[in-house]
Amino acid sequence: MKLFGIDAAAESSVGKDVETTKGRQESTRQQFIDDLRGGAEGIARWLRRSNQQTLLLKHLKKCDFSNVDLTGVVWFHPYLSHFQGSNFENSNLSTANLDRCFFEGSNFLNAIIDGASICHTDASNSDFCGASMKDANCLSSSFVGAKMQGANLSNANLSFADLRAPIYPMPA
Repeated sequence: MKLFGIDAAAESSVGKDVETTKGRQESTRQQFIDDLRGGAEGIARWLRRSNQQTLLLKHLKKCDFSNVDLTGVVWFHPYLSHFQGSNFENSNLSTANLDRCFFEGSNFLNAIIDGASICHTDASNSDFCGASMKDANCLSSSFVGAKMQGANLSNANLSFADLRAPIYPMPA
């Protein structure tokens, strides 16, 4: 059957291309996550990827990167910056570039974030208890409502960073 001079798709194939694309995206996303969890070799593969390839990923919300060595990872990308609710407990993010990322509600409990660049980043309501952020550059980042008990911020650049406690409405 022709529709506007173009062969119409068979009814049985309608939606299949969308399912195939979705499956391919999920497979690629999992491969990227596995690379990030793969230590120095995985990080090297990640860093060799082009911006076009990382566009397929979109976000890494609610991912588990606990106990993972992410030293030197670069997540500064205009399209790959959403990590809300992700778990970085006991992870090593030393010297990572996390500029302009969104980490709201993420867990950085006891993480090592020494020397990382975390500029213009939103980490509100995240848990940084016991984290080491020595020499981290946190210029203009938001840590509103973040838990920071026991965090080591020695020599961290906190210029224009927002470290306010959350403002809760007063009970009636």
